[in-house]
Amino acid sequence: MIIPIGQQDSTVRRLPWVTFTIMILCVLVFLGTLGPTRRLHRQASLKLAEAATYWMQHPYLKPDKRLKGLLTGGSGQREEAMMELVRQFGKKPPPTAPELKKQQAHLEELVEAAFSLVRKIPAYRWGLVPAHPTATTYITYMFMHGGWLHLLGNLFILFLTGPFLEDAWGRPLYAGVYLISGIFSAFMFAVHYPHFQGPLIGASGAIAGVMGAFLIRFWSRRIRFFYWFFFVFFGTFEAPAWLMLGLWLARELVFAQAKDTLAPGTGGGTAHWAHVWGFGFGLLVAFVVKRFDLEERFIHPAIESKITVVNNEPIERAMEAYKAGDVEQAWRLLEMELRKNPDNLDTQLALWNLAVESGRARDAVRHAKRLIRSSLRSGNEEGAVVVWSELMGNVPGTRLDPSTAVSVARVLADGGRLEEAERALEALTTLPTMEVPAGPLVRGARLAVEHRLPISRLIVARLM
Repeated sequence: MIIPIGQQDSTVRRLPWVTFTIMILCVLVFLGTLGPTRRLHRQASLKLAEAATYWMQHPYLKPDKRLKGLLTGGSGQREEAMMELVRQFGKKPPPTAPELKKQQAHLEELVEAAFSLVRKIPAYRWGLVPAHPTATTYITYMFMHGGWLHLLGNLFILFLTGPFLEDAWGRPLYAGVYLISGIFSAFMFAVHYPHFQGPLIGASGAIAGVMGAFLIRFWSRRIRFFYWFFFVFFGTFEAPAWLMLGLWLARELVFAQAKDTLAPGTGGGTAHWAHVWGFGFGLLVAFVVKRFDLEERFIHPAIESKITVVNNEPIERAMEAYKAGDVEQAWRLLEMELRKNPDNLDTQLALWNLAVESGRARDAVRHAKRLIRSSLRSGNEEGAVVVWSELMGNVPGTRLDPSTAVSVARVLADGGRLEEAERALEALTTLPTMEVPAGPLVRGARLAVEHRLPISRLIVARLM
């Protein structure tokens, strides 16, 4: 068993309200329908069993197609086998036509009573039934789940992927991709299984769309997994998103094909094809976004304009005080603004520039570190590297936290600045061992080995 448990970078710029809202709605819908589902399932099962038993005892009667579909799963082979079995053990036709008509009417009454209860079951009422879909159920089915494991499994995967895609793409695009992935996967499932009488429920088609988009957007993002085999072998490992999500898609394709081969025409159980089509839709959207640089040209600036405080009056007042020679007043104004809006990049940068220009860089080390982290989170990697270089030049020996140090080193190494990358990675070897988490240490070792940095031996030694 292999379960994803995290990823290398778990920071986001804003709270993922769309993801949290989806998760809350799924939980509320599940709790709200749990009681009625159990009660109606029990009543409907008894009625269906009564109808099925009566038909098997009277195989010469014409069963409702819904009853046959439910008993056979829509499979022609199963239907033939069942009919043969019923003919062998059922009763012979009655001698008179009136008696035959009476029995047929009784069977139809039993079936209608049973299915009137089935239609009231929340999964059938709000789930998507391919044999007779409705416009509403293409959306509502995404919030229905068949049990606690079904619900928690879906929400767990959404929690591991959704917040980061929402942070990168913004709430409107992310919400649209989620909903349309769910609608598209359900539509294609209904096209593939047009006669299936059971309900399609669950958020997995929509979540698969998020996973497909995640694969393209965070191609090389390393995901951490927990493995457990035979109750003896267990541990954790990291692997890139392109590998593990690619393997997941391949598995879903194999299972979908195997299901169609072994039980053609049946759509019950896990909806593997819905997963495949949802994933494919997410891949397509992410490819378009990447191909036309939509994130860099439109999405990122729009998000930054919302999370950056537009009112620069405190900064302007601080700059006026600095020009007038009152450095202390300028410093107080900027620190006061940061206490109100600690994530304001403009104020962080203004305070750091003031510190460098006034010779007080050592007093602003913590602000510089925060500025580097904020710049990395917002995608301004070059800006983060500039601040880091200024910090090293003005306050030699300063060490970033391990995770930030590895991120800065990666940007430097990718730009060919290997000596500076090694200098950034020194945080992994100079800080006390207890202050260096395993994740950054592993990523730092991998980066150092990849670029053949001399410090790689020291980092690997710490891992051992």
